[in-house]
Amino acid sequence: MLKKLLFLLKSHILAAFIPWIFFGVFYGNSTQLLVLSSSGALGLTLLCNFKELKKGFVLPWGSAALFTFLVVNGRFMLVDITPTGTLRLIHSALAVIVCFSMIIGKPFTLQYAKEEVDPKYWQSTDFLKINWILAGIWSILLIIMALPSYFLRYDQVHNSWFWSYGLMVLCIAIGLQCNKHLPPLLRK
Repeated sequence: MLKKLLFLLKSHILAAFIPWIFFGVFYGNSTQLLVLSSSGALGLTLLCNFKELKKGFVLPWGSAALFTFLVVNGRFMLVDITPTGTLRLIHSALAVIVCFSMIIGKPFTLQYAKEEVDPKYWQSTDFLKINWILAGIWSILLIIMALPSYFLRYDQVHNSWFWSYGLMVLCIAIGLQCNKHLPPLLRK
């Protein structure tokens, strides 16, 4: 079990989600909590994704941009965002970042897969197809994660363990399992 946990922590793609999980746990409906949780998430983005940021990975750059905006906005109130609006922004941002990576032709899963796969496979049809499918699955999972913030009241989402944290963790866990188990199935 410990070996499995250490492997997951070393996973590049999991490291990209650690700041989001941190933010989800510490975010609250006050400006002070927003600034603190955004600052912590920004720090974790820089710490956990330093190599990926240097390589121009879309997900960490999108994360850093969003958390920087939230810190600056929370500190100087450039744009007055209600707690409901902030909740929607945060829950939608991951899906937007992942969809954006696909729109620009760089599915975020492809960037992480290239870290673990021999370069001779990078241009193969199977490798590219698998990464487009995985990025699509992640997009769907992240959209599902965002839906409660659009259909439930702020207090219903914020006061519910499942809607605030559980669904996020579940969607990320499903995505990580897809990353692990789908490539061998799709190559057959």
